[in-house]
Amino acid sequence: MKIILTVVCILPFLLTTPALSAVFYVNGVTGNDTNTCNHVDVPCKTIKAAVDKTPVGHHTIRVTKGTYVEDGMEIVGHKFITIKGGYNDNFAPRICGEKTVIQTGFVDNNDNSLILLNIDGQNIQASLKLHCLTMQRKWTIEETAIKMAIQNYAEAWLTMDHVQFRGFNSNDVVHLISKDNSILHAQITNSRFWNNLRYGNINSMLIKTEARSDGTVYLNLDKLTFNGNCSAVTGPIWLYNSDAKSYCSFDNIIIAGNYNNYRHADIDVSINRT
Repeated sequence: MKIILTVVCILPFLLTTPALSAVFYVNGVTGNDTNTCNHVDVPCKTIKAAVDKTPVGHHTIRVTKGTYVEDGMEIVGHKFITIKGGYNDNFAPRICGEKTVIQTGFVDNNDNSLILLNIDGQNIQASLKLHCLTMQRKWTIEETAIKMAIQNYAEAWLTMDHVQFRGFNSNDVVHLISKDNSILHAQITNSRFWNNLRYGNINSMLIKTEARSDGTVYLNLDKLTFNGNCSAVTGPIWLYNSDAKSYCSFDNIIIAGNYNNYRHADIDVSINRT
């Protein structure tokens, strides 16, 4: 069974470009995390090291194809980070089909998230852009692939294009939280969620948004595929509002071959408002 969802909505997706910008490089074979990582000849070995080396500003991290076992990475305020995979060893023009796989290692950011963006405070901004990556669970711990948590008049942006998520268990795969008058913009395109098994927590979703206490979430999904996933009870996309607002746009969404604990069928979209 295949379901195509189309809902039209207006999504503001503006981002002010900071003055400082740089490119960092990651090569899992030739890199070393003690390098400066700001030139193709001196790359980092891990993506986390490159993220940690970025100062405040707008930065791109280019990653060669291969498998990277990564500890928890954290994006802090006033950092605008783009991570692009699929490069060859010389960082020549990339091929998105050449897989750059990020596997969960020891998640040490106190939030069980492979990548965490956590900002708090008025006029604090940050963003995360992911391109041509595969996110995959390695260990048996319950972790989230991407979590964005913003509060107290902060603003953040998430953009994902050609990203795959597979093998995550129990926790939400992508979890977006905006509260206390904050604004979170999220856009996911040309991406796939497959073979993610979420038996334990009935509130675990593939994509979960939480807008609380006058927070706002703008969510745009286009050309996404959900297949081979198992849900404890409800569907792959869960939108939760509590004294807040979510604005959503779904277009060209394919949901096929999924099931939950109660019926072997395609799981659906769940919307909760309080």
